[in-house]
Amino acid sequence: LLFSGFTHKLKTFVQEIVTQLVDYCEPKTDRFECIREKISQNITNFSLKPTHHQACTYLTNITLHHSWIIDDFIQALKDSSFLYQRYISGQPASAIYYYLQCGEQSTLNNTLLHLFYQIVRGPIFDKLHTEQQLGEELLLSMERSYVVQAGLRRSNKLQGFRILVQSSYHPNKIDKCIEEFLLTVNKLLEDMSDEEFNVHVRSLMTHLLEKPKGMQDRFGRLWSEIACGHYNFKRNVHAVSVLKSLRKNNIINFFKEYIDPSSCTRRKLVVQIISSEEHLCDSGFSNHSKKVVVLKNHTELKRYYPLSSLTKPFMMFTSKYEGISLRF
Repeated sequence: LLFSGFTHKLKTFVQEIVTQLVDYCEPKTDRFECIREKISQNITNFSLKPTHHQACTYLTNITLHHSWIIDDFIQALKDSSFLYQRYISGQPASAIYYYLQCGEQSTLNNTLLHLFYQIVRGPIFDKLHTEQQLGEELLLSMERSYVVQAGLRRSNKLQGFRILVQSSYHPNKIDKCIEEFLLTVNKLLEDMSDEEFNVHVRSLMTHLLEKPKGMQDRFGRLWSEIACGHYNFKRNVHAVSVLKSLRKNNIINFFKEYIDPSSCTRRKLVVQIISSEEHLCDSGFSNHSKKVVVLKNHTELKRYYPLSSLTKPFMMFTSKYEGISLRF
């Protein structure tokens, strides 16, 4: 933000603006969409501006490192979906790893994601395994296997919701089934009674407060905190504290931001392992996202798209050797 002017009241004005920003409440969905549409129109109408203005903008983009062209802004307004496919031989089944990035890790964000999974894990299995009967052909053969898994994926600073399916169907068909299911989740959450919500909360609390079953379990919990650099050794206790304050509306807002196929802020990555024995027709990647970026190389995403910052530890440690000069 830039403030300028010739008035002794400028300091008071800036203080008032900052106060309003701190106290600002999150806008409602319709208001957010209105603001987003206004910004989108302003960016997409850039080509209608005088050509000398456009020339100045592009020269700035060429000469400055942290500068973006209009096409970058337009792309940033949309949701993003990335697809990586790999064809293999000698395997009778195909697989899809469906991953939705759900923001950076924090006690609140972690708890919301865990509670969301607690609520939808049953319906997910019913949809992909029972109702769809995916992989029915594989179940008839002892040499083949059918897998349906869902859960959380946490790595370094980020986390997400994942679904892994192995079946005889083409991964694109599974992708569509997953998208169709997620389109029904909003109604599932809206129709859920307060009592049903509280049952899920209590169930998750019970799970989090379970004591380690043995020395190996306890070691695993402690070492995972050290390995990831978080050092949040009371993670479950903090999560339970947050759970007590959550309401159904918190989960609905979380779903609409990170999971809902119609969300403009959703981030999706899909890995498809396609069997060379695949004989079913390719039904096409789901088209809920306006644009799918097909990754030709598995390092392409890391090379051309920004990665998250380093993990911030939950607690800071000071080495006893800090400040000591060593000689060899």
